[in-house]
Amino acid sequence: AGWRILRRASSRRSRQFQYNEAMRTLLRHQCYPAPRLAAGRALADYRLATAMMDLSDGLMIDLDRLCLASGVGATLTAGQLPISPALAAYARTVRQDPLNFALAGGEDYELLFTVRPAAAARCARLLKRLRVACRVIGRIDRPRSGDPVHILHSGRTRSLRAFAADRRIGGFEHFAKGRSPR
Repeated sequence: AGWRILRRASSRRSRQFQYNEAMRTLLRHQCYPAPRLAAGRALADYRLATAMMDLSDGLMIDLDRLCLASGVGATLTAGQLPISPALAAYARTVRQDPLNFALAGGEDYELLFTVRPAAAARCARLLKRLRVACRVIGRIDRPRSGDPVHILHSGRTRSLRAFAADRRIGGFEHFAKGRSPR
């Protein structure tokens, strides 16, 4: 969302572009990211994470990459995805579903990681000590043919790629010609 605000502001005269508090918050996160380095190191040092990466190209694309590299599938629970009050407010302003930003937004510098169910409580305690918020957003499944990632939304589970295509959203792909973040 911060990137989108910057892009829109650069296409207009800066004096004519009005920023609200939600937009300023999103711009701060965009321009001054806070990578979760200590949390990533701790999860690795304590061998809690079974797979881990940063969210740089959008949850939708990065989770797909994690699943393909690990040979697993995943099911996201749409209602569990963290959406900040600033993002919710901005999404209302631009008449978008904040879920679209949560799935396709990039440059989050947040960690996407998996833990075994038996290690979840220990992981939560470690991250709480580090003052890092953590949320379960889905589960790892057996690999599926076709799309490895599915989403549970409004009581229905479907392929995340099909869900995103219906919403016309996508993440950032560095080497795709003519592609840019949405």
